[in-house]
Amino acid sequence: MQDLLRTKLFIPPTPPEAIPRPHLVERLNVGMVGRLSLVTAPAGYGKTTLITTWLHQLTDSQVVWVSLDEGDNDVRRFFSYVVAALCQLDESFGATEEAFLQDLQSHLSGPSIVTSLLNHIVAFGQSVVLILDDYHEIEEPLIHEALSFWLDNQPPNFHLAITSRTEPPLPLSRMRVRRQVTEIDAEALRFSRAESADFLNLHMHLNLSTDDVTQLDAITEGWVASLQLAALSLQNKDDPSAFIQTFKGDNRYIVDYLVHEVLHKQPGYIRDFLLKTSILERLNVQLCNAVTEQVGSQHILETLDQARLFVIPLDDRRHWYRYHHLFAECLQAELQRTMPGELPTYHERASHWFGNHEFLGEAIQHAIAANNKRLAADLISANARTMLWEQGETHRPWQWIHQLPDDLIHASPQLMITRAWLYQELFLEYGHRVNELLDKSSALIHAVDAPYTQTEIAEMATEIALAHANLARLHGNLSQSIEHCNQAVELSHLVESPLLKTGAFHSLAVAHHQVGNVTQSLKYSNSLFDSDSQMETLDYAHYVALAYRVDALRLQGRVEEAVDAIQRIEPAQPNHQGIGAAMLTISVAESLRERNELTRATDYLIPAMDTLKPHQSMAAIVQTGAITLARILQAQGQVQEALELLRDTRRNFRAPHIYYPAARISAIEALIHLRQGNLAAVKAWAEKSSLRADDEPAYLLEIDHMVFVRVLIADGHVPAALSLLEKLAKATADGGRVARLAEVNILQGLAHQVVGELEKAISHVTEAIKLAEVAGFVRVFVDEGGRLVPLLKQVAGRGIGIGYIRELLPLFDQGAEAESTPLANQPTVAQDTVNLETSALNLFLNPLSDRELATLRYLASDLTIPEIAEQMIVAPSTVRTYVKRIYSKLDVHNRIEAVNRARLLALLS
Repeated sequence: MQDLLRTKLFIPPTPPEAIPRPHLVERLNVGMVGRLSLVTAPAGYGKTTLITTWLHQLTDSQVVWVSLDEGDNDVRRFFSYVVAALCQLDESFGATEEAFLQDLQSHLSGPSIVTSLLNHIVAFGQSVVLILDDYHEIEEPLIHEALSFWLDNQPPNFHLAITSRTEPPLPLSRMRVRRQVTEIDAEALRFSRAESADFLNLHMHLNLSTDDVTQLDAITEGWVASLQLAALSLQNKDDPSAFIQTFKGDNRYIVDYLVHEVLHKQPGYIRDFLLKTSILERLNVQLCNAVTEQVGSQHILETLDQARLFVIPLDDRRHWYRYHHLFAECLQAELQRTMPGELPTYHERASHWFGNHEFLGEAIQHAIAANNKRLAADLISANARTMLWEQGETHRPWQWIHQLPDDLIHASPQLMITRAWLYQELFLEYGHRVNELLDKSSALIHAVDAPYTQTEIAEMATEIALAHANLARLHGNLSQSIEHCNQAVELSHLVESPLLKTGAFHSLAVAHHQVGNVTQSLKYSNSLFDSDSQMETLDYAHYVALAYRVDALRLQGRVEEAVDAIQRIEPAQPNHQGIGAAMLTISVAESLRERNELTRATDYLIPAMDTLKPHQSMAAIVQTGAITLARILQAQGQVQEALELLRDTRRNFRAPHIYYPAARISAIEALIHLRQGNLAAVKAWAEKSSLRADDEPAYLLEIDHMVFVRVLIADGHVPAALSLLEKLAKATADGGRVARLAEVNILQGLAHQVVGELEKAISHVTEAIKLAEVAGFVRVFVDEGGRLVPLLKQVAGRGIGIGYIRELLPLFDQGAEAESTPLANQPTVAQDTVNLETSALNLFLNPLSDRELATLRYLASDLTIPEIAEQMIVAPSTVRTYVKRIYSKLDVHNRIEAVNRARLLALLS
């Protein structure tokens, strides 16, 4: 054993830049009760650093170390190193060295090799830890067999620790079941963001910003070696942030490290596989077979996975994988360097495989990467309808189609239709270019020599009609939009595509919704959702249609049905997600807000808005959600938060088209200011809005007009407000918009109250109660604040909606009631009216009992208290008690006042 390299037995020092990892050290400490500690990860993940850090804090065990290399794949040499390491603990191991080597020569079986060695360890008595570093270098089966026997029979005073780039062929499954092994893998070894920051700034003294650290941590995915290489690259850089933005796997330090430490150490067939499949963002066996035109991908992927060779499983079944990002970039750089002419071929193979398996996005990406524009154009054209209508995709299709040459696009009517839609959806163009594209596509499909079937022509003509309808809608020409939608509905009878049939009826329903005719809107959407079976396969188009239907149901006063839309969907699609589902959720949230289910509405709103925010085409819907959320915040007393939300939304999510499907944010901001008494801000909005009292109401401006009416009332222009309200009442009634009609009646009641026309005020609020009670509206009343309370009490005092109003009254914030918006020229209400209102409120909160009502009826007669007691068969003192309670509840002081008040409250005929 004189030829042994003694430096392989030295325990490496802990690097000075090593980051303390106490949580992993503690796992190794706890694992000492078992037989094996196994640390597996690719090169550069800090396996050896972790082990040496752990060993240097062990105090109760003797530690020996063997660094392994390729030359140790000889049983004699391997165990000679093990014995030599143990000899450092005690000379008695040296006494057994010769006997051990003789056994090794005569008994080449695992058990016989290590039996005497194990016996000597038992006799040694002290606790021993043996580290075998870089065990992945060992391929000799006899060594694995001997070490397996060792682990099965290991004495309690011995612990084995192994570091390896791959999982060794040892009895690990059995040991896991028996909890005899502690394992730390690449995932556990990855640096956290905090550890990355400590390493880069405290140890490498780079003084990077938090954003730079976050960016670098995301790029390296916690791979320690890549952080070290990045730190090396960053030294003496004047602009670290700029460098980090460009730091990739083609950095020369990364390439040199991975090529020499990883790639060149693999067999040729694996190197070839890694390079060819590096173009894939995700990979599985069938895809890799297609790209490499080989059939051995199953074995290679399993080998890479077992070897922990920068391969990350993407599912529990280990069907899909991906490469570590930096590793993939390094492979791509090496592929470009060594086989640049082959790249298009691999991308094209990948495109065909993804296309055949209906992974459209990846198929198109690889076609473009292969520079095969014809293949990309065919894929986009064949799938455009699915992307736009079923999946709600806009940004990716635009990126793809933007890379196609104009001659390819203008040769395909479907591509021109798609581009026209994308121009509109992304607010890039809704003028002559869109019309030109639609006209050219129409000319192509109707040409004499057009190579299209009648069904294909009808389907593309339907899309063209719908695109024209959308364009008219964006310009506010809603009557023309309805004409185009009717044309699309007629054409849809000739098409086979369910998406187009749905789209035609949905567009007509939306067009009627946008002119405010919710009755017609619901008529056309009924065919889309007339059974629960149609809820089972909701695509983007159906979700959008359902979102508009929910809003129409709410406006029609069918709030319960609107909220039930979610409950109908969840049994069939419990995990409904995506853009369309988010739009539906925002519509439902507004119905929940109106029912005063504020917490539930918020729980729906926030994740839905987060889903929509990355999509520019959804800006108007984000605005809608922000409006609902702001009104909730205001109801909860968070006024500044509500205003900030609206300001941020207006700034960041602009919908630069004429038509707005929701109340405009500026109008809701004015409404919030009005309810806070900030009349200056409200008047400033009114002046900018160009609204006038003699306007003819339009549905698009309906909410704006509602806010404007409140401004007129607050500013003392009640006749003008009432004139506009009269027109709004007719418009909302004609359109079947019960929710808006109820709100109009409330505003009419408040306006008449201001000028002292109490009976007219009560009449309008009574009508609002009748409209709203069935629907279960709450916020439409409560949001108006305390000035509405006296009118509600008057209505209830006349025996109308008593139970409903009794539920509403406690919801009014009495503090806010006292601080409600000041109204100009508001007359003082007569004291008897105030007392009557107080009596009504008292009765709702504390009604008269049956015995008290009976007593009240006797008080209206000429009977004395003793005579009443005789009639009621009770003592006179009991009658007097009933009378005192009646006086208290009616807020009166004598018998005559009690009778008069009771008659006014309709308690007596």
